[in-house]
Amino acid sequence: MATDPEVSSDVSRRAAEVESLVLRVVAELPVVDLHTHLFPPTYSRTSGIGLFLSGVDELLCYHYLVAEFFMTAPRSMTPEAFFALPKQSQADLVWQPPCVYPAPRAGRLVS
Repeated sequence: MATDPEVSSDVSRRAAEVESLVLRVVAELPVVDLHTHLFPPTYSRTSGIGLFLSGVDELLCYHYLVAEFFMTAPRSMTPEAFFALPKQSQADLVWQPPCVYPAPRAGRLVS
């Protein structure tokens, strides 16, 4: 199937215009990373409503790390028991070294 060189040229030109526009808009767009949950304590104080968490305990208790903890936690540590603990105790459990709770699929580490 033969293509019209003029149509092909127009499509290429439009594609280049779209690419140029996208690159310009992305370069000029301000980006705010809200997903990391890493904000300085001043954000909570200045907002007056305490929407932001900060500190190492909050960081360790980030939901991905808590999920990893539960992959290897003893059966006696239920989610209900974990979340009933003070935040510092939760963080202490999440921080346990791999030799205490074996990594999934890796077996128990020996020290």
